[in-house]
Amino acid sequence: MPQQSLAGLLGKKDVVTEYLVNRPSLEVITRQKRIKAEIIFKDGTRRFFPCRANTKEQAVDEILHFVDCMQQQTGQSVVWCFAGEKKFYIGTNRPTTNTKGIRARLFDYFFGLED
Repeated sequence: MPQQSLAGLLGKKDVVTEYLVNRPSLEVITRQKRIKAEIIFKDGTRRFFPCRANTKEQAVDEILHFVDCMQQQTGQSVVWCFAGEKKFYIGTNRPTTNTKGIRARLFDYFFGLED
């Protein structure tokens, strides 16, 4: 004889199990991955710095502040990169972005004035 719950014996419905069977599907809110920076010191030790920022531009400010503090404390230059990328930056130099589009670069290549 299978075991029945007290609610089943009394002929009442169990609210919790009924809800679990018929529960509505919930949309899962996914959080974006945190931006992490890999900091490499002169002796070869590596540290990962998770940023609180949501965008890469804001994360650069946090990383540069952290790198500046580490350089002042250790007295050595620090190399850093975003985790998973192969482009490294030295010290507190702000990474530059290429602002020219491909059309402007092609135009400068073919028709640019030489000094």
